[in-house]
This record gives sequence, C-alpha cells and structure tokens, in this order.
Amino acid sequence: MTRGRLAAAARPRRDEGFTLAEMLVAMAIFAVLLALTMPLVLTTQKSVDTTKALDDANEEARIALNRMARELRQASEIDGATLFTTGTYATNGYVSSLTFGADFNGNGTIEPNSSDAEILTYRYVADPSGNGNGQIQLEANDPSGTLVVRPILAAHVSDFHMELRSSIWQCDSNGDGITTWQELDTNVAPCPSPDNNAVLDANELRQTDSIVVGFTVFEGTHKQTYRAQIDLRNVGL
Repeated sequence: MTRGRLAAAARPRRDEGFTLAEMLVAMAIFAVLLALTMPLVLTTQKSVDTTKALDDANEEARIALNRMARELRQASEIDGATLFTTGTYATNGYVSSLTFGADFNGNGTIEPNSSDAEILTYRYVADPSGNGNGQIQLEANDPSGTLVVRPILAAHVSDFHMELRSSIWQCDSNGDGITTWQELDTNVAPCPSPDNNAVLDANELRQTDSIVVGFTVFEGTHKQTYRAQIDLRNVGL
C-alpha cells in the first residue's frame, strides 16, 4: 500500500447526510417555530385586510361627499326636502332627502330631462334589516324623462342627515350663530318673511343657502364620520 493510500485511509470519512433521529429533531423544532409564528402571521394579514377595507370605504365616502358638495354649490334652487319623522333628527328638523336644481350647462334654464340632468335628489335609504348598512342614492331623470336611481354610496352607511341653514342672520332668534329653517319660519321680528306655520315649505326652502351634510361609514367595528357645510352659491341670483 502506498503512502498516499495510507494517508487517505487514516482520514475519517465525512458524514454525507442526516440520520433519521436528526431529521426528526429538526422537524420537531420547525413545527414548534411554525406553531409560534403562524398566529402572528394570520393576525397581521387580518389587520392588513381590515385596514385596506376601511381605507376603501373611506375613499368611496370622500368621493361621494366631494360629488355632493360640487353639485350643491351650483344649486340655484331647492325644490323639496323630506324631514325625518322619528328620533333626534326629527326633533332637530333634519332632512333625509333633498331635491335641488342647478343650471349645469349655463343656458339660463333648469332642465330636468337634459343629458346632464339639472334636477337632482339625494336620498338616504336605511337598511331594512336594521343592521345599519344603508345607502346614499342619487335620483334624476334621463333625457327621455325616465327616473334613474343610482347609489353613490351603495353600502356601509350607518347614518346620514342634512341640515338646512340660512345666512339671514336676523332670523337667528336664539343667537347661536346658526339660522335654521325653523327660525326662518318663526314669526319674530326682524326676520323678513316668516309664515309661522311650523312646516318646512317653499318659504323656508327659498331662503336656505347652506346645507350641512353628515354621514357615517363603517367597516367591521371601525367607523368614520364625515361632515361638511356647503354654501349654495347661486341661490337667490
């Protein structure tokens, strides 16, 4: 036997794999680590999904509010409103729907059946199941005169109301800096044209030049409330 072969034989052989016992130990350790980290992974994923869903709902709400504000600012007349009949909103005289006209094409005439309808109604439709999953709807006629109803917020709306206000400060009878339609209606000097009939009618609508819109959207247990005061720039012009 040569010296090289003797040296090779004297060197210990390297292990070329794992024993069954070693593999079982490694698998057990991996299983323990997986059991410890999996709840954290699932919780993180659930949190990410919830945050994304809430962000999507809020983005839709912002778009809807911006649309309402843009159209109401151009309104030159308020044609009708529906008051809440029960609850705190009814006590405060808030409305659940509002119909208004705006001369969008600038031809001096409000056209209900034009290609860009100029008489619009925003309406809140509560969830009949009582789960608070209501809608904010837009109603308008198409060019043929057919009423078209479409949601601008199709779900996740748990609350919606509108407050009618006026810049006629002489009618602010309680001095809180806000003139409501009830104060426009009250027969108290120096309010210029009250009819004192305790009814929201054309007299008060004609003098309304500001709308406060408020609504709440939700996703799971998370809620976000939006509120904006919108001045009707063309009313009375």
